[in-house]
This record gives sequence, C-alpha cells and structure tokens, in this order.
Amino acid sequence: MNPRSQKKVTLILIIALIALIGFLVYRSRTPNTLTATLGNPFVQNVDSQSITQMNITQQEKITTLSKESNIWLVDQPIRFPADTSVIEDLLEKLNTMRVQSIASKTKNNLEAFELDLEHRTIVDLFQKDQKSLSIFIGKIGPGQTTYVTSEQVDRVYLMNQELTSNFLEDFRDMMILSFDPQEITRLQWTRDTGTLTIEKKESVWSGIESDVFDIDQENFDLTLSEITYLRAQDIPDQNQSVTSPILTISFFVGDTERVLKIFPFEKDAQNILVQNHLGYFYWISLEQFQILDITKEKIAKK
Repeated sequence: MNPRSQKKVTLILIIALIALIGFLVYRSRTPNTLTATLGNPFVQNVDSQSITQMNITQQEKITTLSKESNIWLVDQPIRFPADTSVIEDLLEKLNTMRVQSIASKTKNNLEAFELDLEHRTIVDLFQKDQKSLSIFIGKIGPGQTTYVTSEQVDRVYLMNQELTSNFLEDFRDMMILSFDPQEITRLQWTRDTGTLTIEKKESVWSGIESDVFDIDQENFDLTLSEITYLRAQDIPDQNQSVTSPILTISFFVGDTERVLKIFPFEKDAQNILVQNHLGYFYWISLEQFQILDITKEKIAKK
C-alpha cells in the first residue's frame, strides 16, 4: 500500500471512530428512547431498578413518588409509604408495552384520545436527578389498550396495555400491618387497667394472667385472621399531635415485636386514629377497633 492510500485509510478509520464515540456518548446521555415500530416495545432501556423518582401529572395535580433505600414514598401531602405493588406494576407495563397500531398520524386531534391538557396523564421518570422519560397517557382503547404519545413523537399510538388503572387518587399504602397468623407466637393488649397476654404453644393459644386460662381456639383463629391483616379507612393529610394511647397491641413473631397504638376518640367517632410500628398514622373504623379490642371475656373458653 502506497503512503497516500495508507493515509486515506487511516483518515477513514479516524472519522469512523469519532462517529462511534459520538454515538455512544449520545446513547449514554439519552438512555431511554421511544420507538414507533409496530409490534415492538414503545419504551426502550427502562431499568425499573434505576428509577429513583416518578412524577405523575393530572391536570394541575402533580404526585411525586420517590425511592429511598428501595422504599417508595409519596411526597404529598405528607411523606408516606407508597403502594409499591402499584408502582412496580406501572413500571413493568411501561417497560413491556408494545405499539399495537397507529391511532393518528398527527397530533391535531388529541381531544379524541383524551391526550389534551385537560384529560391526559403525564408520567415523568427520573434516574437520580435526570429526567429519563416522559410519556403522555390518554384514554383506554378497545380490549385492554391505551392511547399514548409524547413530546418526542408526532403521532398517537395504541398500546397493548391498559394503564389508567395504575393512576390512583391516592398512591399511599393503606396497609397498616400484615402478618401470617401462623407465625405469631404471642399477643399482648396493654391498657391503663392492666395487660392481657396470650401465648401459642404447639399451635394452641392460652391466656396468661394471674392464672392460665383456656381460649376458644376456633373463634379466636377467626379473630386473629382479622387483626393480623389491617387496612386503613383513610390516612391523615397532616402530621398528628397525640396523647397517650388508650390501647397498645403488641404482636410477637419469635423475639420480634411489632406495636400498634390506638388513641383516644369520642363516643360517636366515625374514624379512630392509630399508629403502626413504623410511626405512621392511619384512620380505622369503629368496627375495626371493636375487633382489635380483645379482652379475656371475649376469648376465654366458656
């Protein structure tokens, strides 16, 4: 190869290398891209584990969900645990939804798909502090589908996923506590008037006070299934200032204790304030309180 040809080849290789480096830099700065190929995923390269924040905008309402130490939190109206299953399901749908058809080749009639400002839901995903993806979600289409577009595309697409059920009015987790009844070995109810303790040995519950008493096993098993799976009726929208609890229930799984505190309430109260072992407040109903309010007379074998 003569020197001139060798220089030409070298120049071509340098240009190709520069182009490759530029492409890789571009891809690294735009990790999540949108495609419009029929039958293929609309969203590419969304690693749900790397998403640290999600903003969901509906009209003027913005819900911010942030992940800290692998726990999703709702930032408004006060920081509170989010329903992780709903968030993970949404991320999974976004990551796997495919273009089923082109609903419109233009964005001139977004109202028909409820993708206009008044109706659409905007989902922004962040990796650390950088927005990695923004999708506009419209109404449900035929057969578990959804109309979708974004600022990055100039068409409206029909996706093979139903997404709107994931956009809850309240993303906060309503679960106060949840145990496997079979794993609980001891329960304790503490009031100003004293403490009631019961223990399970060889699958049989018995009460421990000044003297041991037998428990109606069948009825108590039904009660136990209710008090170990407790969902809130509602959640306070502001931090609570509380007095001493009127009842503290301790759940023991081996040596691990989980505490539920129930605070004073008026006789005709519709909602009763409780606090779980993580320090979060919830409202329960009077009927739920009556189930939790166990006494010796309620569970002792007749």
